[in-house]
Amino acid sequence: MCSAPPPYSDVDSIRATTFRGSVANLLGKLPETVMPERLWQVAGGAAFVLVVVLIWQAGRYRRPLFVPIALFLCAVSCTVGLWRGGRDIDLERNAARISTLETDLGALQKKLDTATGSLQQSSIAIQERDKTLDDLRKELEELKKKLAEKN
Repeated sequence: MCSAPPPYSDVDSIRATTFRGSVANLLGKLPETVMPERLWQVAGGAAFVLVVVLIWQAGRYRRPLFVPIALFLCAVSCTVGLWRGGRDIDLERNAARISTLETDLGALQKKLDTATGSLQQSSIAIQERDKTLDDLRKELEELKKKLAEKN
């Protein structure tokens, strides 16, 4: 029985996150006056126009722009997929880190509870020892007084 392959390999995740980082750097270099919402609107409008031109070219007998526009739209689609894939991989890694940190936190909490319990037991034992030592000192002082009275 064959098991299903993982949805992506480590190489794919590295490529996607590297691509995502390079796109983020490019977006960071844009002037502050350019809003991300406006970029998405422009990109969506450009994609719509290119799809309309592609459909128009498909209906013509001679279609000199069909293949270049189709390849460009495929490349843009792959780019968006890599961008989103890198984001999804980042989210999965963060979720895994959070899960690991929660597990580690639980283990540390148990150790802290154990240490607190043993510290309380040690404190009680020290208090009992101090009380015993005080009692012995008092008894020793009484014995010294009795010895001094006898002499």
